[in-house]
Amino acid sequence: MATVVITAGTITVFGEAIVDPVLIVQKIENSVVNLIAAIVFIVATLAINIVANLVSPAYDLANAAPKHINFKKGTIITAILSVLVMPWKIYVSPVAVNYFLGGLGAFLGPIFGVMVIDYYLVKQQKVDVHSLYKEGATSPYWYKNGFNLQALAAFIIGSIFAAIVALVPMFSYFAPFSWFIGAMISAVAYRGLMQRNQQIVVEKTQSISVIE
Repeated sequence: MATVVITAGTITVFGEAIVDPVLIVQKIENSVVNLIAAIVFIVATLAINIVANLVSPAYDLANAAPKHINFKKGTIITAILSVLVMPWKIYVSPVAVNYFLGGLGAFLGPIFGVMVIDYYLVKQQKVDVHSLYKEGATSPYWYKNGFNLQALAAFIIGSIFAAIVALVPMFSYFAPFSWFIGAMISAVAYRGLMQRNQQIVVEKTQSISVIE
């Protein structure tokens, strides 16, 4: 709401719609206002990136190898990797930005598709929170050696199709929808794989009962 009001105000004050807050501040001929705005932008940038782009991957790395990586080490690794990928190189090129965002969406969409189907259709909106933190075959979320192979297969299937749509120039018209395409394909694939797996389990159980 504030963005809409401020942007609408720039039309009245400056005669044009300005959506970039930095450009709005540049047009204000007051050094004190410019200094305060610069401080606000710096704090906002740091706060947003720390919460959105640092904390989550740091915890992911710590959870991936808890014996070797704690939150502090995960934060340091994330910070180093964020510099090595040179995001400023991507930002200055519109083509690179589109490919990066399209490729990223192609891999995030399938994850979303699997999660939604798993929660609403497979688990029927019932989650055993205690078992989520339980390791070993006694946990219902342990699957096969700690990996849900059906989920991984569905993710790979959706990612392949979504990545082709996002990165191959022939499908550039559909590239903006790569996230949705990946999500839908993975969702359908995961649902089918889980139904097949459940059917196999039932058949094995019935065959064991007959033998006994």
